[in-house]
Amino acid sequence: MVITPEDRIARTFRLLEIMLAKTSDYHNHKETMAYAGVLAQVTVAGGVLSSPWPSEWVPPIHTACFSVSPIRLSIAGYIAIWTLINTFIRWQLRNRRYAATFVAALEETLRKWAGSEADAADLDPYRDTDPQPKRWLANFIDSYAFPWRSATLYSDVSQVGWPNALAVQWLEKARAYQRAPVPGEWLLSCGSILALAAALARLLCA
Repeated sequence: MVITPEDRIARTFRLLEIMLAKTSDYHNHKETMAYAGVLAQVTVAGGVLSSPWPSEWVPPIHTACFSVSPIRLSIAGYIAIWTLINTFIRWQLRNRRYAATFVAALEETLRKWAGSEADAADLDPYRDTDPQPKRWLANFIDSYAFPWRSATLYSDVSQVGWPNALAVQWLEKARAYQRAPVPGEWLLSCGSILALAAALARLLCA
């Protein structure tokens, strides 16, 4: 079967439309899951603030080698739970940021093709790699603590193989987003950190 240039354009346009719908749903799902993580974080902190911590129901640990008071045990347990939930929140928000980048690239590519016909070079598969510098500290902070725009976002699918026009937009949006603010992420991350501070203050004052 011979594929004409018109068929190729139509198929590529349709593929990008499908990916735009799927990635938009993925973006919204990651945002919803991040909200759920923050709700869990606030719920746990609220339980700490409203409970008779820690001496009434947290037993001390005494062994021949070491001794742990109820307060220290409570603090260690809460920090462990907070770290798990906060890591989940950061994971969801990093995936949301990646999806936002891909959605922006898809929208920009479709917008340009709606106004002018794509040429053969735009439709050819992208073959270059875009090695991003490994920013270990930025990636660690962005993954486990709070937003760090210069952190590298990884995905299961690279730009290789996608139409050239989309891949170029994808890389441009990724670079531009590294310099843009992330107010939504900061708001959720600050809520998680405030929950930690409030709960620790309650435990330390017990």
